[in-house]
Amino acid sequence: MRSDLYRASSTRGFRAGTASSTPGSRRAFGALFDKLEYIYRDDPDFDAFRALLRAHVIRIWPLAAGEPLLGQPLEERLVHSLLSASQETKIVPGLLDALLTEAGVFAEGDQRLPSRKLFDARIHADLLDEIAIRVGPKAMRDGIGAT
Repeated sequence: MRSDLYRASSTRGFRAGTASSTPGSRRAFGALFDKLEYIYRDDPDFDAFRALLRAHVIRIWPLAAGEPLLGQPLEERLVHSLLSASQETKIVPGLLDALLTEAGVFAEGDQRLPSRKLFDARIHADLLDEIAIRVGPKAMRDGIGAT
């Protein structure tokens, strides 16, 4: 059984993002993640390794606060992707990308997929809050009765 876990931890399993286009995909770590999450979840022999993997994952995947990870809910979001920020703020990815690029979060011409454009959620929390309450052109036209 333990040899299964060793095989699951091969470098093949650590090429994050190769198994899916979503960086948060648990498939990025292959069978290693599944075994730690389900088979060995309550095995204290793996507590230290689970903690190490968890500490790494929360710094590289856009996981929301409260989302379970290796048996523990995430206390706060540390990383956003353009996609997760778009879903959270309810602003379409294209517009949010332009606003975040203008604010210097992303470099001009950054062509990564929305799920791959990652940024620090804590550092940019106030910016996202501000963007979310801005009034867009359609709402402004509707508000003043213009066509």
